[in-house]
Amino acid sequence: MSSVFRDPKRSRYFYATFTAPNGKRRQLCTKTEDRAAAVAIAERWQREAETLAAASDPTIPASMAPELSERFITLTQKATAGALTLKDAETYVSDLLAATGQDRLRTETVREFFSAYGEEKTVARAAGTAVRYKGVLSRFLDHLGKRADQPLERLTAREVQSFRDAEVKRGLSAASVNLEIKILRGPLNQARKQGVISTNPAEALDSLGHEKAERRVFTDEELKALLAFASDDWKTAILLALSNGFRLGDAVSLRWEQIDLKKGVIYHRPGKERRDRAAKKKEHVMSSELLEWLERRPGIGKAPLCPTLAGNRPGGRSGLSMEFRSILDRAGIKASNVACGGAKRAFHDVSFHALRHTHVSRAAKHGMPEDERLKHVGHSRAVHDEYNHRDRERTRSYLDAMPRLLAT
Repeated sequence: MSSVFRDPKRSRYFYATFTAPNGKRRQLCTKTEDRAAAVAIAERWQREAETLAAASDPTIPASMAPELSERFITLTQKATAGALTLKDAETYVSDLLAATGQDRLRTETVREFFSAYGEEKTVARAAGTAVRYKGVLSRFLDHLGKRADQPLERLTAREVQSFRDAEVKRGLSAASVNLEIKILRGPLNQARKQGVISTNPAEALDSLGHEKAERRVFTDEELKALLAFASDDWKTAILLALSNGFRLGDAVSLRWEQIDLKKGVIYHRPGKERRDRAAKKKEHVMSSELLEWLERRPGIGKAPLCPTLAGNRPGGRSGLSMEFRSILDRAGIKASNVACGGAKRAFHDVSFHALRHTHVSRAAKHGMPEDERLKHVGHSRAVHDEYNHRDRERTRSYLDAMPRLLAT
């Protein structure tokens, strides 16, 4: 039975208490401040301890040294004859450790470690991210087949590369495949930090080169046309994206209890945010245009801001993204597929998410300082640079202000 506790005088992290393979209770720091994540870690350590206890034979006394020595000589003879197997060596070392009162060797399989890691991410990550992680890990285990039941330390870079090559043949873009390998590096890095493996085989692979597909921003004329053909609920969602950079799923999930019309703010925690961080709703300042729009159609309590859209999935053939595409068509706005060659899925230059790009670019164009924009949309600086589409004419005006050098 495992449990967790936190002693502020001792550490800001939660500690896990569990029964070790030798039957004694142990306490270890989980290195996390999130209770749910700490519970998942504690339960995993307890499972590992129970596995080791079941596999060990505590009856081997130190008095068996002569027998162990004889076995060592036998193993040496096998090695000389080229007949020594890794299993023979692991069994001997494991028995040797047990004879000296230590825990046996950990022989967690690839499947066991990856499955446990996937369960941890279900707790620590946003729901959508957790689903993506578990999907990649599951496909990797399926690709390994029986080799997924081998000890984790036997996993090789060649096997990871084989999976990558299979995903490319399956039709995934280079960018998607690079993301999958990045996800695989996660559990392997964790295993390396825990001493289960000495190196991470996924780090031996270079990223696949690719040309990055880019969204464009909407023009003011396109935005007016879009709003003209949108229903009231879609107008609300579009204004949320233009005013605050909200993603589609976040916009349609908002409820009136999160809106403070007097202060002109929205209290919301983005659905994409990691769940192993302290739960704190962010305060989003609304534009006057969005505030005035909401004041004309107020609601209360848990009622959704967009009742006809709430509860519907953003993705899928019948999802909200496809419904938004139909609004684009009615408004006469063409969405071009700018996916790189070989990509299995289409990538359109304008979509609902392009409204988030448009918001960032408009804010930059009209003088909002970069630090303020970063806080407003919740971006890291590197991601923010990708969303801020340059105003070429503004840049050119700065350049043209410099004295000319060529004679006219």
